[in-house]
Order: sequence, then C-alpha cells, then structure tokens
Amino acid sequence: MDPSEIVAPRVSIITVVFNARELLRQTINAIDDLDYPNLEHIIIDGGSTDGTVDILCSNRMISVRSVSEPDHGIYDAMNKGIQLASGEYVWFLNAGDTPAAADVLNKLRSGQSPDVLYGDTNLIDEGGHLVNVAEAPQLLSSEKMAWGMRVSHQSIILRRSIVPFYDLRYSFIADQKWVIDSLKRADVCLYTDSPLSNYLLGGLSQREYGRFWLEKVSYSFNELSLILACSVTIKDVFSATRFYLGSYFRKIKSSLSW
Repeated sequence: MDPSEIVAPRVSIITVVFNARELLRQTINAIDDLDYPNLEHIIIDGGSTDGTVDILCSNRMISVRSVSEPDHGIYDAMNKGIQLASGEYVWFLNAGDTPAAADVLNKLRSGQSPDVLYGDTNLIDEGGHLVNVAEAPQLLSSEKMAWGMRVSHQSIILRRSIVPFYDLRYSFIADQKWVIDSLKRADVCLYTDSPLSNYLLGGLSQREYGRFWLEKVSYSFNELSLILACSVTIKDVFSATRFYLGSYFRKIKSSLSW
C-alpha cells in the first residue's frame, strides 16, 4: 500500500507546564514543526503567573485544547490531559521537552498499529547541549520496567485505550507505575531504533533523589513479588550509593579547585 494512502492515527501530545513560558514556547514550536498530519496538542497549565497563559491562546495550525487552573501536582495535571485527549495515541512532552526530529511519528504511518511506540532519548542540559543518549531496550516489558525506567517517559507513545490514570499516591514514581500498568495491557511494542524525544534534564526525581529512592522501595514491596522487590531494592541501593558518592566526590573536587 502506498504510504500516502494510510490514514495517520491521531496523536494527542500532552504538555504540562507551570511558570515556564519560554520552555513551553520551545515545545510548541517543535511540535508545530512535526511532519505528521493528525495531531492534537493538549496543554495543562497549573495556573501560571509568568505570562504562560498568553502562549496558550496563540494561533496554531494544529488542534489545541488548553486548561489553566491550579492542580495537585504534575501527575494530577497529567491525568487532566488524559481526560481531554481524543487521539488514538497519547504522548507526554512537558515544557522544555521536544520531539527528536520532525519525522519521529512516521512509523505510525507505515501501516503498523502498535500499542506502544518507543525509542531512545536525547538528554539535553539547560544550555540546550546534548549530554548523552539514553538507549531503550529493543525488547520492552512490564517486568523490565520494574527494574527502573528503561525508557524515558518522553520517549514512549501509548495507545490511549490501554493507559490508566496516574496513581496519585506516588509523588515521584507514578510515571514508572503508569508505564508498567500500560505495558501489562499491551500486545505489540514497536522500537523505533532512534531517539523519539529531547528530554530537558533537571526533573523532580533528580532534584529530590533521596525521597524518590525511598518511594521506589515502598512501591517495590507494595506492588511486586517479594523476590523481585528484594532484587530491585538491592540494585537500587547500589545505584543510590553510587549517586551520593558521586555527589560527594564532585563537591570535594570543586572545593579543591578553589
């Protein structure tokens, strides 16, 4: 079949923002540059006071739905986005995150109909520089995701019919649980073998690593089998130790440089 004859399924891109006017502008511009004919952009603003609301009302060539009101945190805002979404697929790109290239959605126009489309992630610092590429596994499952975010949240596109709402009991790892629960309902996962998104570093889990780690341990023992929970926790202990030792030695190095 000629690719031009394939109907492109609608993709609802959901962006959560709070007082990040310029970052939102970057995300909007990149989404508008996507080479894909059936997009919906849903913007959930938490009641910004920096002029973000003015951008919400800007003229766009694609369908836009927006809400500006106080929320109960990022995952509550994401749930609002899911409620508003009308697309066959949902894709979360929050303020500052952008598609990796204009043609990243082409696999959805190839005649394939995956439940999950996922790929690698370009990790970008605040200066806009590429720090690293986080490679996703070629085979993805809920069991693999239990060990950690094997795929960045911004680089996974899910069929809307399989996604639950975010579990608001969790402040840091609700995204991991959301992906795991979605994968349990998925039949076909398609790896793009290339980056899907540019992810702006500096998220909540990075700023609050200690609380993130404690919540992850709690989640493991509440949601996983005992053997898997113990195995994951041992791995996380090593990861946390490496994180804090790295931070400690970086501080020492910085003090010596004076």
